[in-house]
Amino acid sequence: ASVPNGYMTMCAIIKTIKIFCETADILGLDDAREYAELPNRLIASLPNDGMKYIPYDGCFETSVGLMGGIYPFDVIDKDNELQRGGIDSYFINENKTGNMYAVGTGVCPWYKVWKAIVLGRLGETEAAYQAIKSTINNTGNFDEMYEINDCETGTIFRPWFGTAAGMFIQAVNEMFVKYENGLIYIGASLPQEINNFSCRLAVSNGIIVEATVQNGNIVRLRLASRTN
Repeated sequence: ASVPNGYMTMCAIIKTIKIFCETADILGLDDAREYAELPNRLIASLPNDGMKYIPYDGCFETSVGLMGGIYPFDVIDKDNELQRGGIDSYFINENKTGNMYAVGTGVCPWYKVWKAIVLGRLGETEAAYQAIKSTINNTGNFDEMYEINDCETGTIFRPWFGTAAGMFIQAVNEMFVKYENGLIYIGASLPQEINNFSCRLAVSNGIIVEATVQNGNIVRLRLASRTN
């Protein structure tokens, strides 16, 4: 059943309004400025219990959707204590709520890579790396992702699951290069022991980044647009 003021749905609405305001500003549509403060007001009204965000008002359960303010919508500040509390409430209970369906005992690949992206964006690089490795350990004979691949209980559903595979690619991409608040970060989400690498990857603003890092230092960097 639908509920009012659902956390993840509201994050999607906040993101939509922010994009609308940014687009209106580019187009010089002054009438849209009246909506500029609306995202902040909506963030202030997100459901919480005083310590953490919750899935909806009055809910006593946790949800993987509580990571949504960081990814995919990126509308909540990373130092927001309510956001961190909501994320931690999911992490603590992920073996109970992290399998998409009420079966098995593990965490599905989709939620594992979602966790990796969020941890990387929060600067917890080692934990993000471990989430990536855990996901790899749950792939099939052809490295395919499943909706659920709980080998311990034999609960295996639907191989070639594109949502998990796509998010896995994004998680790995962001470990090497990512674009955030107008800046491009090289290797910022990698664990410290990985300090030699080269990559050619696109970031979310359409720039292609070619980089070589040796002993933690950038020795080669080239940026190009997709049209070049």
